[in-house]
Amino acid sequence: MTKARKGKKAIVVLTTLAVLAGGAGAIGAVAPASAASVQTISGLLQGQLLSNLGDIRLPLRSLFEAMGADVSWNSDTKKVTIQKGAFSIIMTAGESVVMINGIPRTLDRPVLITDDKTPVPLRFVGDLLSALFQPNPGQPASCVNEPTFEQAMAELKSNFDERVADYLASLWDPVVGGFYFSKSARDHTGFLPDLESTGQIINFMRESGMLQSDAEFLTKLSAPVRQKLVTFTQTMQDPGDGYFYHPQWGKNIPDARRGRDLTWASDVILRKMNVSPLYLLPSQRSQTAAKPVQIAAAGPVQIAAAGPAYLQSEQALKDWMAALPWQANPYSAGNSVNAVARQIQAAGLGPAAVAYLSSIQNVETGLWGNGETYETVSAAMKVALMYQLANHPYPYAMKALESTIRVAQIDIPVSQITFIYNPWSAIAAIRKTYASVGLPVGFVETLAAAAPKMILKSSQKLQPLRLPDGSFKYSPGNSNNYSAGVLVSLGGNEGDVNATTIAFGSMLSSIYAAMGLNNVPIYDSSVMTRFANTVSNAAPIVKVQP
Repeated sequence: MTKARKGKKAIVVLTTLAVLAGGAGAIGAVAPASAASVQTISGLLQGQLLSNLGDIRLPLRSLFEAMGADVSWNSDTKKVTIQKGAFSIIMTAGESVVMINGIPRTLDRPVLITDDKTPVPLRFVGDLLSALFQPNPGQPASCVNEPTFEQAMAELKSNFDERVADYLASLWDPVVGGFYFSKSARDHTGFLPDLESTGQIINFMRESGMLQSDAEFLTKLSAPVRQKLVTFTQTMQDPGDGYFYHPQWGKNIPDARRGRDLTWASDVILRKMNVSPLYLLPSQRSQTAAKPVQIAAAGPVQIAAAGPAYLQSEQALKDWMAALPWQANPYSAGNSVNAVARQIQAAGLGPAAVAYLSSIQNVETGLWGNGETYETVSAAMKVALMYQLANHPYPYAMKALESTIRVAQIDIPVSQITFIYNPWSAIAAIRKTYASVGLPVGFVETLAAAAPKMILKSSQKLQPLRLPDGSFKYSPGNSNNYSAGVLVSLGGNEGDVNATTIAFGSMLSSIYAAMGLNNVPIYDSSVMTRFANTVSNAAPIVKVQP
């Protein structure tokens, strides 16, 4: 656009603002502004905007105060709040996403605070003004026409940039050969890289678009890095029971931790590196009594019977599942089942597991536990894997879908990032259980109608969890220092691998999977090239005492 055309556009806006300020009462949104207000707005435009036609921006505080709105600045949170009746705008310094009546909108660049002024792009002021003066001030202008799925996804993706990949690459340990949970774990003694964080970053490379296929792990990552990953993983496997144990945690760990580490090691890290475990996995071991065998040069090693006691019979499994806190903490109960679901299925106990789960399902909501809450939806997300592995359609799928849609759109702040991601993962998991029989009537249509608003709400809830380095923290206050019952970091106001990969790669891919669409990643191979170079050239980590 030429300077002359921009100047004409500014004059049109000036005229529009003057009309709005002088005659808004006719529209019915606000009382008419005084002649002084009109003169003030005119002066603001002519005196402060047209001096720089290359980037026309309005001084937000002066403009909206001239229209009778209250404008406040919070120096602690770096937020500007504009309030007029039921209408509100919240803008954060350094961020490009603003909230209009709770709905996220994206500027062409981050909000800039200079000399106590907040200039915003000329075209964006039109959106704000139309929202302010519309007949229903409780509904933002962006929702007069319902957003499309593509528009909502664009808003969600605006939360992410290449800093996420840079943050994850910075957690690599070139000596040990894995990735740390967070910066505090990386920088302090007493912590080592862990399998789950390493596996999550490996999955992120595919989900984000850094790699286009699993085969590229063998070409995009250098041979020394791949060998470090393999050695790091294989040396943790216990020849006696086939599980993988971290030296910093030992064997006295919860079942959920043991099961998760088994999955990350065997199904993700080693599989992506195209390498097998050194010893038989628990699912491959004989159900007969333990017996000594010769393994390499290690001499006789006692091979344990397959799996823990609850995998030895249907009754033992039922007793174990019945002891889980399905009413008091359904999310925890579902997570316990999810962590060992593959072992349950490998032991031939999948049908028994889904029979018990179906017997305790809440048929009113399609979830587990009481009511429609973040916790009960999260339990359903975890439990759905067992139905998928057992090739059994998820019971009461439409009930569960409707409950999940309602929970995803509630305005209750989330206490952890998984409560934003889990509804999408739950729907995707439920959908997978119907792959061979066809979805229930109305499933696709119901989800399609609700998806844009659900996505916008997910984007809104992510805002308090985003940090300046591109990472995300697990909770609004601090990142968790425990994961599945073990100490993984110092915690504090920092991002972590779990939260960051959930927010970016896992949530985006789950949304596409829930909708039955192919994943549309954000990154490309250029980001992978930078990531691989950072990892390959990483210097040894120098740690300090906590």
